[in-house]
Amino acid sequence: MKIKIDIFCNLKKFNYKKYNFDKIARDYFAERGFTGNLEIELVFVGADKIKSLNRQYLKKDSSTDVLSFPLQEKIPKNFSGLIGSIIICPEMANLNISGATETLEEEIVFLFHHGLNHLVGIHH
Repeated sequence: MKIKIDIFCNLKKFNYKKYNFDKIARDYFAERGFTGNLEIELVFVGADKIKSLNRQYLKKDSSTDVLSFPLQEKIPKNFSGLIGSIIICPEMANLNISGATETLEEEIVFLFHHGLNHLVGIHH
């Protein structure tokens, strides 16, 4: 199993390079028995952009911390290819630090996991 993550970030004050998203995703999919070669698009945006996307796609006129756009309803364990996009807003994530997470780094990893759940068809 191989994981390819295409990361896009034009935020000057957010250093996504300190996170090991490849390893996090590889561990996530291995623990769940996935065997295919998967590709994920991971995008970091500001509060205005995520609010715009939330309004456009989910009809919610508010900022949020994470959005996920799966390309399929459910991903077969042996699927190979692009499974979707995860969009994270570090600014909003920073506002949500509490109980379960204590730092922005922990919150970003939590949101990435949350986004992966949605990409494979696990919803809350």
